[in-house]
Amino acid sequence: MARNEQPLHSRCDVAASPSAVRSGRRHAAEILAKWGVAETVAHDALLIVSELLSNAVQHAAQPFDPADDLPDPATCSLLLWLTENGLTVSVYDADRRPPVPRNAPTDAERGRGLHLVDALCEAWGYTHSSPAPGKLVWARLAVRCAQESPSGQRSLEAAARPAASSGVVMSA
Repeated sequence: MARNEQPLHSRCDVAASPSAVRSGRRHAAEILAKWGVAETVAHDALLIVSELLSNAVQHAAQPFDPADDLPDPATCSLLLWLTENGLTVSVYDADRRPPVPRNAPTDAERGRGLHLVDALCEAWGYTHSSPAPGKLVWARLAVRCAQESPSGQRSLEAAARPAASSGVVMSA
């Protein structure tokens, strides 16, 4: 991304249902391709989208209010930002509880997602958004602009990842 270019951003709201992950991945894949993000970066970003949306769907369910007769469908929001500093994948859900990496047994079907996110990105964390009731969990991937091709196209490639992750970065 050239220094004078504006950051690119995209938002996709999805119902907190099993189809949210598939819808979010499809949206992210289309947007990242449109932005010219290199395949290796896009692959990592799509894995992060899957993990963060899976967690959001699991925790975003709104309690049933008998006065309404029907539960309000909970929604999650997938946000993508591409700037000079990298690609940020963020997911909003209505649950204020912070994301906590677990030490899952090797035969467990769940519990390793945040470790995967940590391994794929240069930093991740969460913030509570006001006045909204929930949280925004984010992960930042380093990208750099590759040389312009003869056709005038640019692609964004993975920048070198630091040797060791510094762990979770959180802001309030």
